[in-house]
Amino acid sequence: MRHYSLCNDPDEQARYVIAVKREEEGTGGSKSLVDETRVGDRLKVSAPHNDFELTGNPARYIFIAGGIGITPILSMIYHLKATGASPSSFTTCRASRRKPPFSRNSAPPSTEARW
Repeated sequence: MRHYSLCNDPDEQARYVIAVKREEEGTGGSKSLVDETRVGDRLKVSAPHNDFELTGNPARYIFIAGGIGITPILSMIYHLKATGASPSSFTTCRASRRKPPFSRNSAPPSTEARW
């Protein structure tokens, strides 16, 4: 079984949004998922499980992600915004100058984002 992070707003429960980086040499199924799955296909999934729960009540959240590691952080930021929690900043790093996994437009509003 393969695990993926949900990257949409946790309050949006009509669908699951994941991001999958296609790895040409990978063995985890990214090639088949990206190459063979089509809009409208039904996939067998389980209920979400939160491995990255935000706890405590800090004065500020600082999120740092590398590459596709941004996916669980997007849901966290959406959750913080919806609950009126502490302000946050968000920085993402990548190995090349290629476009990041999510564009600037993907950063939730009211979040200071650096790319």
